[in-house]
Amino acid sequence: MGFMGRAKRMTFLVHRWTGVLMCVLMALWFVSGIVMLFVGYPKLTPRERMAGLPALSASGCCIDVSAALAQSRDAAAVKGIVLTSIGGRPHYVLAEGDGSRVAVDAVDGTRLAAGPGQALASARAFLHGAPARYMGFIDEDRWTHSRSLAPQRPLHVVEMGDAASTCLYLSSATGQVVLDAPRAER
Repeated sequence: MGFMGRAKRMTFLVHRWTGVLMCVLMALWFVSGIVMLFVGYPKLTPRERMAGLPALSASGCCIDVSAALAQSRDAAAVKGIVLTSIGGRPHYVLAEGDGSRVAVDAVDGTRLAAGPGQALASARAFLHGAPARYMGFIDEDRWTHSRSLAPQRPLHVVEMGDAASTCLYLSSATGQVVLDAPRAER
């Protein structure tokens, strides 16, 4: 076999195996597309959020809303107020005019400092005592691209020792759980 015969055979082999590799790539592309279509992106649904919140006690609750508004930078620009439970205690969450959030303790009127300890307490209260491990701060990762999380950033990340290996993202502004990402959704 001469040079031309070997070159022709080599061209056929390269063409064949390149085609096989491209078919494998296309099959992987197809399968990943199907997964992306039918497996939801991690999110905290209203039902999940409500299930994780403990009941608010009527006794000893709550300070007047005007006292909570005094903790805002500009009380006149507050767009909304929500009474909720953060870490097992009642809090007012103020939505300020610039989109930021402020949490005010509804019992004593102090502004909440949502540090790592508060994040762990909120995570444990949300998943009812499951073991929790603080993983640190993030501004954004593959699960937190949503623009709706912008007022809550940076986020505390807490890995839970529950059966679903849930990863919770908590607001550094309010200490609230803003996203849950169980292993199945990740």
